[in-house]
Amino acid sequence: MNRELDNWQTRSVKDMRIEDMIDRTIEWEQSEARKQRRRNVAEAIGALAVLLLMAVLAWLFLAMTPPQASAECEALREEIEATSGK
Repeated sequence: MNRELDNWQTRSVKDMRIEDMIDRTIEWEQSEARKQRRRNVAEAIGALAVLLLMAVLAWLFLAMTPPQASAECEALREEIEATSGK
């Protein structure tokens, strides 16, 4: 990048051909497009990693919490156990 800046400083704009300016602009746009693609890929990978982490954490939460039932269900379960003798 510094070499390009030095080159631009030593070279007069009126000495440059329009083709040179167009080529430099195309090179710059292509490098920016590559940088943007890399950022997009990195962002997509990060989003997938976060999604996977959230799914694993949700599964762990569900696996570690005991099953819960309402008070009516608990009373009915106790009544059935009392009558069946288990």
